[in-house]
Amino acid sequence: MKKIIPFLMIAASVVLFSCGGKDSSDPKASLAKFLEAMSKKDVKTAKLYATESSTSMLDLMEIGMKADNDTSDSSNDGTFTAEELKTIEYGEPKIVGDKATIAVTNKKKNETQTFQLKKEKDEWKVAFDKQAIMEMGKDSMEKTLNDTMNLDKMDLPADPAGGQ
Repeated sequence: MKKIIPFLMIAASVVLFSCGGKDSSDPKASLAKFLEAMSKKDVKTAKLYATESSTSMLDLMEIGMKADNDTSDSSNDGTFTAEELKTIEYGEPKIVGDKATIAVTNKKKNETQTFQLKKEKDEWKVAFDKQAIMEMGKDSMEKTLNDTMNLDKMDLPADPAGGQ
């Protein structure tokens, strides 16, 4: 009986920590936890779900949040506010090797952002470094430009100069 008790304690600890901890074996779950933490401006928790290369960007954001001392719910940093989290829909992860992308759509605004994730130490982590943020911004700008400049949908004369 004395030999069984330590084994049961170890087994219980493993079960508790694996169930109650972060679910980073699923890219969608990791992204959801990251966005939830960011919506609460909880950078410390967000770092648990971000790649190692994202640490410096998250540190800068945290400094900005402290300097701004902004308690409003506005977000313009590539993540979602707590209210927006209620209206988002996660697409299916597109996994290629140790990289994944997940489209996240804000149904209320009809806007989609694609997040990149990378596998580090067998865990899916959100890439929130300079390169990933720049690619998100580029994608967003291209979509906006395509939406506003979509000539196929515009009724334009054959000669834009108005000549005959």
